[in-house]
Amino acid sequence: MRQFKLYNSAGQSYDLNDRGSFFHDPKGLGCENDADYERIGCQFLRTETGMKQPEPEGKIRFCDYDSYHAFAKFLQKSPLKLEYTAAETYYMDVEIKKLKKTELETLGLIIEIEFSGLGPWYLDVVKYLETSSIPGKEYAYTYPYVYKDSSRGTTRIESDSEIESPVQITVIGPAHNLIYTHYVNGVVVASGKILYDLPIGSRMQISSKIPYTIQEIDSTGNTKDLYQYSDFSTERFLWIHRGTNEIFFSHEGSEDLQVAVEAMIYYDTI
Repeated sequence: MRQFKLYNSAGQSYDLNDRGSFFHDPKGLGCENDADYERIGCQFLRTETGMKQPEPEGKIRFCDYDSYHAFAKFLQKSPLKLEYTAAETYYMDVEIKKLKKTELETLGLIIEIEFSGLGPWYLDVVKYLETSSIPGKEYAYTYPYVYKDSSRGTTRIESDSEIESPVQITVIGPAHNLIYTHYVNGVVVASGKILYDLPIGSRMQISSKIPYTIQEIDSTGNTKDLYQYSDFSTERFLWIHRGTNEIFFSHEGSEDLQVAVEAMIYYDTI
């Protein structure tokens, strides 16, 4: 059975399979290409092509006004993420394009909702590398992983998609001048180096999801742009390719590295 769920920017979820808020008649789950052609005699040469912006839509039946008002408040915390589960669970980052409401009738209150997709459907793949814990300190954002070598490690992600897909790297401090190299099927395709001392209690995020970011987030949630500290002779931002993707990490410090890699593996259609 197909299942749908929404997430807002506050991390709250809204079940769209509940009897009190049932999402039905879904459309726009496929894809459409947008192409330009130049006529040459009786033939046509494709000059430009790309994926048309996805616009999934459907109807939601609410049992009463209170359920609808709760949903309307939920939508205010944008951007949103639409979850679709069939054989696997896929996601799409979305914004509300249109919402049309009817009045409460015998079958409930029906709304027509249309989303603007901010990218294709994707599988959310997260790989954690294990490191020994730092004694005497605990943080709200820790990852359970250890490198056998205290300053090196690797993560592996398999992709069967033809679309290059964005990656977010999260490093928990301390780390001194982070270095990373991306291999696809054993061949180096990109690397990065951040010339920065990341302190204990902070985390660094390097993301190729638009807008591209290299930033530090401290223990209070404040952010600092680290783009200027990157080594501009390297690519810095990584994308997952079809095949076996391995990302090797090291740094110029002696402490255990703590790293998580999140890949959004894009698909034209699901």
